Amino acid sequence: MIASLTKLDRNTTDRKCASRHLSCWHSTQAALFTDGCSANLLRGIWMSEINSQISDLRDAIANEHLLSHLAEVPYGEVENVASAFVSLVQDGELDFMSEFSARTLSGLTQTTSRRIEQVLAEVLPQIDCEPSVAMDISHVLIDLCEQPGSEHTAISMFEKWLDSRTSKSSEVLAALEADSRDSPLLLGTLLALAKVNADEAVTRSVAICDDQRPVMRRHAVMALGYMELSGEHLQSANDFLVKRSGPASLESDRVNAISAIHRRLQGIEDPKDKPPQLFEALQAACNNPPPAVLNELVHGLILEKIKHPTSLKESIFALIPNVQADQAQTIDLIDMVLYGLDLDTERDLVLRVIKGMLTGDPQAIGIDAIDSTKHKLAGEPPSVLCWYIVELLLDGRQTLGEAAARVFPPLDVKLYPFDLAPHDLSEDELFYLVQKVFAYLMLYRGPAVSLLAACLELLSGDALKAMEDEIASFWLGNYPGDIALFESVLDTSSKLKPSVKRLKKARDEYLNGLSDGQGNDAFKPSPPERQAQWDRKRKEQHQIAKQAHKSSVFLSLIHTKTMLYGRGAVSYVYGSGADEPTRHEMLYQSHESSTPIPRMEVHCPERLAYLRLRFRLEERPQ
Repeated sequence: MIASLTKLDRNTTDRKCASRHLSCWHSTQAALFTDGCSANLLRGIWMSEINSQISDLRDAIANEHLLSHLAEVPYGEVENVASAFVSLVQDGELDFMSEFSARTLSGLTQTTSRRIEQVLAEVLPQIDCEPSVAMDISHVLIDLCEQPGSEHTAISMFEKWLDSRTSKSSEVLAALEADSRDSPLLLGTLLALAKVNADEAVTRSVAICDDQRPVMRRHAVMALGYMELSGEHLQSANDFLVKRSGPASLESDRVNAISAIHRRLQGIEDPKDKPPQLFEALQAACNNPPPAVLNELVHGLILEKIKHPTSLKESIFALIPNVQADQAQTIDLIDMVLYGLDLDTERDLVLRVIKGMLTGDPQAIGIDAIDSTKHKLAGEPPSVLCWYIVELLLDGRQTLGEAAARVFPPLDVKLYPFDLAPHDLSEDELFYLVQKVFAYLMLYRGPAVSLLAACLELLSGDALKAMEDEIASFWLGNYPGDIALFESVLDTSSKLKPSVKRLKKARDEYLNGLSDGQGNDAFKPSPPERQAQWDRKRKEQHQIAKQAHKSSVFLSLIHTKTMLYGRGAVSYVYGSGADEPTRHEMLYQSHESSTPIPRMEVHCPERLAYLRLRFRLEERPQ
């Protein structure tokens, strides 16, 4: 504040130039102060800053390095510099046309033009100049933008200039048409023209839609969806968009027309006022659309204001199985659409779409491609999550079974309240579901035990004993310690107590039989076989840990480093007034985690792989 007050005393001679910019002072800033003296003081400080900028600009003009000066303006001072700039132009001290002609700006680089572009974005809308000057400056700045989409500032600058001079829009449009340049300024020009002459705007937009310049061709179609029209002009625009969206048009033209139709529907609040012919055009576009058209149709589902009719929405969802794995943009859009749906009330629709995506031919899509939906599903209430898991396993196709497993965290041991009543399964289907659990959930013991227990709860008599034998033989034979998980299930389902008791007895008899038998040294693996097995398991555990780290939201936020040596860390802290630092030593702690592996994976991995393959190939009973 002291520095600003010093500037005020030093620049009182420029108070007259700065006073015309008091209109830019925001009333909200003054409202923060109840003391009028404080507000006046801040006004004075602000005027001082404007005066200082005017003085700096005068020096830059005198030394003929105005562009260099503007290129070094700090971001926080852009608005003040722009206000001082306009002041000098209006006072006649600066010739805007000569200082910022296309010739002078063309020598800039992308690095030096960034701040100049930001200053001009504030200045040009306040300058009365010929349309050719505003167009040339905008085109030069657009040419300096190397990255696609980075020309937004220059385009927005020109549109602001034209918004306050709509009477010149027809002249600007004629200049753009006459020029050979494929100008991105066309859309804003057509929208400005529509405000003063809707008939001319629609007529010339339709004409430019057949232009050979792709950007202007696209902008002309989009303008028909963005223009604020009514009556016959609106009907003419709609008729053209419907025709252009049909299969007789080029694929790129169809995409542009459908995008414009989406924009037109978004701008109409009342569903009753939305033209039926536009929805009919979207429905017709669902007939065997090419990939780009399908991408745009799916994009429309994200735009909630469109209010798609149910039949149209169903038609678009029916096209999703046609999406291929290499259509990354469309897959991301589908992921956004699914994420926006209610996974509980719209579960049938969501499941149908997921199944279609994951089993499409010829290139199936993995569940990780729709990671937002997968993450949302994992966070749903257990009743919703379990319903999806059971449905995916019951389908029987391998891609869906693997997808069901990947919804859970790696090595998950959490118990889930599976409810199989909504699925209305027969005894044969329950045994079929158990085999799918064996096939796909071997590394997800918590969900697997929960689902096995849910299957046991629905059986009785001989069928119950037969399933107990299967579980004891396969699951507890591979994971003897999982009897503890079955016992934990009893906390919520006491009905299973006899079954768990029999499972424990069968497991104990199996383990006792193994311990009582005499060992056969001939079956013991040789040292090379042991080493090979160890290397294989080490690689497998490394991949499991890597996947667990990748799937963890928390671990993804932590930057990790591997220490190659050392058992501790030493830091030196310099205290205030101390000549020597204080030494702090911190010893590293070791942390271990372990998970059981299937016993058959050690004794006979080929047999285990064969059994799981048979379980995967098992077809659902009719």
